[in-house]
Amino acid sequence: MAIWLDQADLENATSVQSVIACCDDTNVGVADPAIIASIIDRAEQEILSYLVGEYGPGPISATVMAQLEADNFLKYCALDYAVAFMYDRHPEAVPTDRGNDIQARKKSANEKMQRVMDARQRAPTVATPPANVGGVSTPVIDRVYISGPGARRNHGDY
Repeated sequence: MAIWLDQADLENATSVQSVIACCDDTNVGVADPAIIASIIDRAEQEILSYLVGEYGPGPISATVMAQLEADNFLKYCALDYAVAFMYDRHPEAVPTDRGNDIQARKKSANEKMQRVMDARQRAPTVATPPANVGGVSTPVIDRVYISGPGARRNHGDY
């Protein structure tokens, strides 16, 4: 079952003619749904492979999967991979007017996914103070008292 993509997404990203050219192995003028499902599955597995570090190996829980399904960044990264994998089947179908080859498409997809993962793993911008600040402590060693922040002299009880 597809997580983010379907045939319409591939057709909107490229064109109906491109999808047929790459996914019609029997030359009947209609894209084979099994081939499209395979391309989409491969692209979505590529995205999930980036998420293993964050969520662990599959299966991913239904709650987490529902959150991931709603993530448009991941959807469009999967679409980039799917387009590259689709053109990988028939390199002669790659539009020449765009000046892109298959390797450039894959590289672009990898770079985009890396930016998304970097953003997902970035620390929050608001620092949270440690829970032990201002609490009572009873150390068993001698204490050193500092007059205040940035003080030049330390006063100890030794």
